[in-house]
Amino acid sequence: LSNFSIDAADKNGVGLFGCVTGEGSWVKDLKVDTINVKGGNYTGGVVGFADFGSHLEGIELTGENYVEGVFLVGGIAGASHADIINCRAAADVALTEENMQGAGIIVGGQEDGNLENCRAEGSVTAGDGCYSIGGLAGCFHNSAYAKDCTAENIVIQTGDGCWLLGGLAGHSGTYEGAPTLVENGTVKNVIIQTGDNSERIGGITGGGFYASAYKEYYPEPSKSDIQSCSVSGFRVSGGRYVGAAVGYSYGTTTVADLDGTMIWNDSESEEPIGADDSVKLEELK
Repeated sequence: LSNFSIDAADKNGVGLFGCVTGEGSWVKDLKVDTINVKGGNYTGGVVGFADFGSHLEGIELTGENYVEGVFLVGGIAGASHADIINCRAAADVALTEENMQGAGIIVGGQEDGNLENCRAEGSVTAGDGCYSIGGLAGCFHNSAYAKDCTAENIVIQTGDGCWLLGGLAGHSGTYEGAPTLVENGTVKNVIIQTGDNSERIGGITGGGFYASAYKEYYPEPSKSDIQSCSVSGFRVSGGRYVGAAVGYSYGTTTVADLDGTMIWNDSESEEPIGADDSVKLEELK
């Protein structure tokens, strides 16, 4: 499929497929080229919302692609509970309103489902107060794993006062059971440009999900294990709590076998973690 436009900024669940739902449902081995999609919440170039039991595999998004929406916006999927496997996307993705969550070139918000062998390139744009913004995915929230994924040649531009920004994903982690495993991730030539009051910025992820507004429900950041990842050509301008792997660990995010460096405000660093539990939760947004 190629050269199509969808203009539905007042609608939710917008994409070539607005919603994929039902146990065993799937979108597989689909090539899409040169699209322009405008929606509201849950907007994706291919799938707006992928429900539990669905499956996205072998989707390729090539050419000149633009996808914009309000909340949870992605090049392939906007919001997803599905496993996403062997997908590729080149796209420019944008959140159209301030203080909104979830943007990534593969998926805006990934919850419960896993990602494997996916690759992203392009750009991600969001306004002031945004959160959970990543090159590949807005988040790996409550995912068991995200393996063998690559974010390359990406520019992420946000306004000020944003939080949880990452080269691969804005945030990752679980609250119960085993931590989310982020393994063999590659971040190459990713630039994050944000305001001085933004925080928790990492080459792989910004950290575990935590916000003062949600502390009643999530009293501590979610848990992740980041293993055997590589970060190169990662540059950040602005922000605080910035690390080559993770912006803020708190002790709930661990990093092992990282091959990574970053340049933050023109200074090179190999520091994998931007801040740990010496920065108290009440000091965060």
